[in-house]
Amino acid sequence: MSRLKDIKPDEMCTYYQQVFSSAAGKIVLAHMLDEMCFFLDKIETQDQRILSNYAKRILGHCGRWREGNEIRIVEKLFDIPLERERKK
Repeated sequence: MSRLKDIKPDEMCTYYQQVFSSAAGKIVLAHMLDEMCFFLDKIETQDQRILSNYAKRILGHCGRWREGNEIRIVEKLFDIPLERERKK
């Protein structure tokens, strides 16, 4: 395998997608994001802010959390049923 620094960003994005696109990978990614304070309503400490920013960086490496994807991200968020809709 080549040196890590020699891997181009698009190639690295492909690797991230291969790792996290499976059902198990999505569960692991969700767990990682949760551990990195990504889903907190309020960031209260500098450590939480650092972790949350790193979570965004990982999503960026996956090709998802990028400038230009704002509308698509919001559209996907609104595909999630509201809590009251899930309880029906």
